[in-house]
Order: sequence, then structure tokens, then C-alpha cells
Amino acid sequence: GTAAIFLLAAAIGCDARYNFAQKEIQKAQKNRAQRNLHASLIANSRRLSEDEEEEQAQFSFDVTGYSLKYSRCQMVEQYNDEAAAGGEDGQSSPMVKKRFAVLRLCPTSSCDASKQVGCASGYGQYMVEMDTYLQAMQQYREDLKEGYCNYCEDYMQAVYEAVENGEDEVDEDDMDRVRRKRRLEGEDEDEMEDEEEGEDEDEMDEEEDREEEENEEEDEEEEDMEEEEDEEVEEEEEEEVEENAAVDYSTFDYYSACVNYQNDCAEEEADGYYEPINVEEYFECGELDYEDNYGNKLYVGVRCANDAFSLKLGVFSDEFCTEYVGHQYNIDTVSGLSLSTADMSVYYTEECISCQESSNPYRNVEEDQEDDDDIAEICVNIYNDAAKCEDNMFTSNSYGDSDDTSCTFIQNVLKGSYNEKGQIYLDLQEYYSQAGYHEEQDSEVTGTQTFFLVVFIVGSVALLGYATMLHNKITKSGKNSGTEGLYAKEGGETA
Repeated sequence: GTAAIFLLAAAIGCDARYNFAQKEIQKAQKNRAQRNLHASLIANSRRLSEDEEEEQAQFSFDVTGYSLKYSRCQMVEQYNDEAAAGGEDGQSSPMVKKRFAVLRLCPTSSCDASKQVGCASGYGQYMVEMDTYLQAMQQYREDLKEGYCNYCEDYMQAVYEAVENGEDEVDEDDMDRVRRKRRLEGEDEDEMEDEEEGEDEDEMDEEEDREEEENEEEDEEEEDMEEEEDEEVEEEEEEEVEENAAVDYSTFDYYSACVNYQNDCAEEEADGYYEPINVEEYFECGELDYEDNYGNKLYVGVRCANDAFSLKLGVFSDEFCTEYVGHQYNIDTVSGLSLSTADMSVYYTEECISCQESSNPYRNVEEDQEDDDDIAEICVNIYNDAAKCEDNMFTSNSYGDSDDTSCTFIQNVLKGSYNEKGQIYLDLQEYYSQAGYHEEQDSEVTGTQTFFLVVFIVGSVALLGYATMLHNKITKSGKNSGTEGLYAKEGGETA
């Protein structure tokens, strides 16, 4: 009974604090809109020194000693003033549902990937809208792959040139030379394309006619040449294998990490039987080309799984993807794709992502490779757009926006006060039976509560005793007064 009361109190408390935390998120997004994920979309540009100083100044602590840990996915339903006033497009109810991602910044030395929350002390907690989190992670993964592919392409070219020159290592000067050469080749290709586009249309028509006449003859020649080229390629590959076997590549620091980069960086293509699914296409709620027997439209989007950690694609009955109907419709049937098998594990990874740039250059995004600070971009992007609670950090200089109200709300969301539909648990049995991460409800009585409880009990007993004393006194006084009056009356009559 006591635990249920505390659960209800906590739920009511976190419900009252929702609007504050939501405003904190919106405030962070508005104030930092220009520094949002746009920075990670600008490829091959070098940050100015003042921008790097500003990036470091965003943190009031040394974030390079921390790692980012994804902890929970949660739907939250709450009354919204704009929706109640008809300000939210398409909203017929004053209750608005939104999904959030809860993350922790754990000290890198104690961040445990096997624990859902990562760590138990010295952490900061952050909550960001799920759409923002997914976009940030998508850009991070793409940039990480692009950085790896570009670096290893240059590095392997530098290695082959070093081997030809009889050298046994690659330094930064070698890498710079390869990059300059690649840029020059790219500029030459651009110039050639511009020259081709600048030709007169008449000349292009004449050339096309001439090419058509020559095509028949060239086709036969090309077939012969292709056969010869295939034979030459096979011979060259055999020779290259023999040469590589004779070369000791162990002296090249990143050879083993980059030697197979072409396989890792190859684009996945449809083979006629399997079409790769790009889950990022469904980050925003999208309408399906499907109607049920009653003419109802269906939508597909990202949802939080029952464990409040995993992310999956689901079928919804509303354009905001908040009313899940996957138990009524098969997502593969209504979409015509194998969306039920779409892998989203990279977005709810259990790994602790270090906020310090890697010492291995191929493990950093290009912006991290080019800037002068050592802060990983993914941490900057998430941090800028999140509601923050840093009361549990070891450092005394916590973020200025950290507030008891937002801290309480984030903590209640993290420990499972909301169910899968975004509604507050009011039944203790349902709370403890949920599949997702949850904590025991706080039922410990504090010293202050004990003091006032004792005072209340002692005061109640004292008042009870005083009331009893007064009652007895009044009762006794009434009896005595009644007896004396009776004797007086009888005496008067006798006389």
C-alpha cells in the first residue's frame, strides 16, 4: 500500500514536470538551431578556430572523459495547451504523444556496455526527441563510414607508393601528398566535364551521328578487348598477390584496418531477390499505399519496443505514428516490403560511444579529423538539443540549465513510470510486470518525514488525552450540578 502511494505520487510529480522538460528541449533546439546537425552535413570544410573554442565552451566540464550511452526509448502522453486550443495541426485531442530517447554521459572508465543505463554514479542524464536522436545517429554512422572509406583509400594509395619507393612506413606528409593529388585529379575531371558541357549543340549532334556509325564496328572490337583485359587483370592480380606476399606490411600502422576497405565501403545493391531497406526513410511518419476494408489509411514509422530499449518499424493508424495497430495488421503485408526484418540495432546500440576523438584517424568523422579539438561531434550534436540533468556528476561545475524539476522528470521516465502507450502507471502490479527497465519505487522514509510523523503521533495522543480529560470533567460536572438541583427542589416542596 505504501509503495503504491509513492508510485502514484512519483507519477503525478513527473506528469507535472513534463511541460517544463518539454520546454527545455524546445528551448535548446531553438537556441542552437544554427549549430544543430547542419554542421555535420558540411563535408570537407574546416572549422574556424573561434567555432572550435565555442564548441569546447558549450561544456562546463571535460566531456572527453565521458562516453555516451543510449538508455531508453519512451513514449510520453501529456496535455498540451496548443493542441487543446486547436494549434496543433490535425490534433483533435488535447493530449499529445511524443517519443523520447534518454541517454547518459558516463565516465569512460566506468561505462559498462552490458548495463542498460551504463553506470551508477558520476553521470549526466539527457533526454531528446526521438526524431532528433535518430537523425543525429544516422548522420554519425554515415560520416563515420565516409571518414573511414576516404582515409583508408588515401592511406592504401600512400602505402603502395611507399612500397614502390622502398619505404616501410607512411607519415602525414605522404598522406597530404596523396590528398593533394586526388584533389587535382578531381579538379581535372570537373574541368573536362565543363568543357564537354560547353560544346555547341551542332557539334554534339555530328559527333553522335558519327558515333552511331562507328558503334557497330566498335562493339565487336570491344568484346575482343574485354576478353583480353580480363586475362590481363587475372595475370596482374596473380602477380600482385605474389608481390604482396613478399612485402612485409606489418610496419604500416593501419594496413590491417584498411586493407579490405573496398569490401567494407561497397554500396549494398539489390540483386533481384533482395532489396536493401533504408530505415532512415521511415524516421518520419509516412503514409502507406494501402487502405483496409473500411477505407482507413495506415502509416509506418519508428516505435519503441516492449522492452523500452529496442527500436522497430511499426504500423500506425494516425499520421503522427502514435496509435500503434501492428497487432491488427501485418507490416510486411500492408507495406509490400520485409519491414519486420529491418535492422535498427545501430540506433539502439549497447556500446559506450566515447566523447573523445579516437587516436586512430580512420575511426573519426572527417570533421573530427580536421578540427583542432578532441571532442567527438556526436556528443556535441546530442548535447546541444537535449534537456539536461547533471546533478549526479562528480564535477561541481554542472551545466547551468540543470534543474531539480527536469532531473526528476528525466529520472522518472528512465526508471519506467510510463507505459508503452505513454501513460503513467497507476497500478503497482502493472508497473513491476513491465518488460522494460524499471526500478524499485522509493519507499524509504526520510529523517524529516520521521520527525514530523513522530510529532504528529505524539500531538495526536496528547490531544486525545486532553479531549478525554475534558470529556470526563464536563460529564462529572454535569452530574454534580443535576444532583444538587434535585435536592434543592425536593427540599422546597417539603417545606
